[in-house]
Amino acid sequence: MPRKDYLSYEARQRFDWPLILSAEQKLIFFQAPSWALEYVKQLPTSTNKVGFLLQVGYFRIVSRFFVSGRYPQGDVDFVTDKISVDANAVNMTDYEGNTVRRHQKDILEYLGFSGFDKSAGKALLSEAGCLAHVQTRPHLIFQGMVSFSSGAPHINPHLPDPKNHTR
Repeated sequence: MPRKDYLSYEARQRFDWPLILSAEQKLIFFQAPSWALEYVKQLPTSTNKVGFLLQVGYFRIVSRFFVSGRYPQGDVDFVTDKISVDANAVNMTDYEGNTVRRHQKDILEYLGFSGFDKSAGKALLSEAGCLAHVQTRPHLIFQGMVSFSSGAPHINPHLPDPKNHTR
């Protein structure tokens, strides 16, 4: 049976690919917080350093991670220049696997988020059922699921007590 496309090509692209940032936006979103700069100092390769900072920057913008091969080369170059690493030593196709997952886990922790686990999946499926009952347009259900995920307590930022916040 052929697969039904519920989202337009443009909607899938907006969800699956990082935003194209202006020079001003890059200055803001790729300005790494102090904890991220300290973290980067312990990373062994230039690729890992750049990949980690790209993940931090994009997560701060849209609260999700992207496949490393999808980062615009202009963003890779910007971060490479910003942290003064050799551009020839950066190969984003090498930034994958356990390293990426460990970095994502650490970013979530530092930013006060929890990962998407089985209980979050169950809550999301329950919400999908409710939305499917009242919505007739699949793209509206998808948008509702994204909104639900962004507002759910298990993946919503846990705001720390400012007196105890050191990051």
